[in-house]
Amino acid sequence: MRTEDMQIVYTRGNAVERARQFGDACREAVPAYFEMTAGVADIFSSPRGQVLKKSLLDNFYRLDPPMHVVEAFCDAAGVAADVLIERAAAVSAGKSKPDLECSGALLKKDGLVLLGQNLDTGTECAEVNFMEIGHEADGSHGYARFCWPSPLSHMHGINYHGVANGGASAPPNDPMGVGYGHALLLIRWLPFYRCSNVAEVAGAVAQYPMIGKGTNNVWADPGGGMLSTEQGGGSVGICYPTGNWAAATGFRVHVRSEHLGRHDTDEKANAEHNRWLRFNELLEEASNTPGDPLEQMKRIMADGQVVDGHPASAPCRHAGEQYEGTQFSWIYDVTNRVVNYCGDPSINEWRQIAL
Repeated sequence: MRTEDMQIVYTRGNAVERARQFGDACREAVPAYFEMTAGVADIFSSPRGQVLKKSLLDNFYRLDPPMHVVEAFCDAAGVAADVLIERAAAVSAGKSKPDLECSGALLKKDGLVLLGQNLDTGTECAEVNFMEIGHEADGSHGYARFCWPSPLSHMHGINYHGVANGGASAPPNDPMGVGYGHALLLIRWLPFYRCSNVAEVAGAVAQYPMIGKGTNNVWADPGGGMLSTEQGGGSVGICYPTGNWAAATGFRVHVRSEHLGRHDTDEKANAEHNRWLRFNELLEEASNTPGDPLEQMKRIMADGQVVDGHPASAPCRHAGEQYEGTQFSWIYDVTNRVVNYCGDPSINEWRQIAL
């Protein structure tokens, strides 16, 4: 994808006003989202599925979500709130395309905290990928969130408080025990709206484990705090990196597959592991080598070196138009609240948005 192909929506005002503006911009994308995720629509059709749905939705509403914001978005986007929320739960619980096994990289160097993110979905969901750049009416509290057409969807970005995250969806085959846990796409809003530092993120992750499709993330806050988290199958892994870098791919470092009743031994899982190792190698090298940290991070996100010939093992998947090829890259300057973004990073067409 080219840099100019990224769908960026600028919103301004209070939370309800921003939700309406974003909903209006997403109106044509909502049907595409439902079509793209149609493969999981029947996951709640069985008696057990109905119990699972009730469990996920009950847990969601117990979190006291900002429903006035959700309803404002849905009114503008032309979709019923309960329908959108149920589909988000189904996508989180089912193995649906795209797997969204993206990657995040965190580097702290020369007084800067930088968080890089590669989006590896191929072009399959291009119509429903958005970056919202939001501000209060007076221009304060700028944030950036990459998302699907929903006010609850926050895949990566910088939140209201300056906390940034990036990472990957974990393998989507985790145990789906009924009665506990939360759905990935119904809990993304929690750190975005409420957490002001990585310690608060760690507390939220530990308190609200996910089931089904999980997520691996790296986090940073304006005070220089760094965090690595893994969630899925009701299990949680939390790590405060002791060095100056960290990475998150589809490979779980802290929560092992045996803890989840799974054993990932296929070549895709090995490729995700090798991708994680390559990121760490590059980040360690950047940390110890003089140079502009931003330019170093750009090169890391564009690195196309593969292991064992598997295209999924490279930080930047140059498969391009193929499924799971790298479509866009972001580098969030957490220190200065600046969003650097680019199409396929191997093209090197970077632009900036100051928050």
